[in-house]
Amino acid sequence: MDNILSFLTKFKTKQIFISLDDSLENIRIRGNLSNLSSSEKQYLIENKADIVSFLKSQFSLSQKIELAGRQVNYSISNAQRRLWVLSQFEGGSVAYNMPGSIHLNKEMDVECFKRAIDSVIGRHEVLRTVFREDEKGEVRQWILSKEELGFKIDYKDFRREENKQEKIKSYIAEDSYRAFDLEKGPLLRAGLLQVEEE
Repeated sequence: MDNILSFLTKFKTKQIFISLDDSLENIRIRGNLSNLSSSEKQYLIENKADIVSFLKSQFSLSQKIELAGRQVNYSISNAQRRLWVLSQFEGGSVAYNMPGSIHLNKEMDVECFKRAIDSVIGRHEVLRTVFREDEKGEVRQWILSKEELGFKIDYKDFRREENKQEKIKSYIAEDSYRAFDLEKGPLLRAGLLQVEEE
């Protein structure tokens, strides 16, 4: 099984993601298969049953995560506590930043895109969670409403800028190292940088 794990990890570095399909009896592959060599593709074919078995072993259908009852705030995990402690030091909170960018080359309705992101944030409490001390001085998770969170997508139009590629790289680099305020949130940022008409 270690061999399967090392291959799945290798595939992931090539932006190939393998998971179980809805039947839990077959694999689903996402990504550009041209990133794989012919021997890697052959490995997938020859070891499909073992891969399915490995992926099934990673979770148990009988173990359900129960919903927590509604509370004003919630306890934090040890990993969240470490994040909180780091955030108390100058520059420490950028250690957990996970920047990324995606190039979109189609015409897009910006307002529709913003509404879609807003809808996802409204649906998932984890995207509206912040960390604060309660009245006893204990750090806890607090879930904000969409309105309290105040999430906004930054939009910049670089279409008529000179040296736009350099300015975009600079914008992304600067944003990547901007700390998040764990107490106020939001704990994610998104920006749309328009370079061309599409």
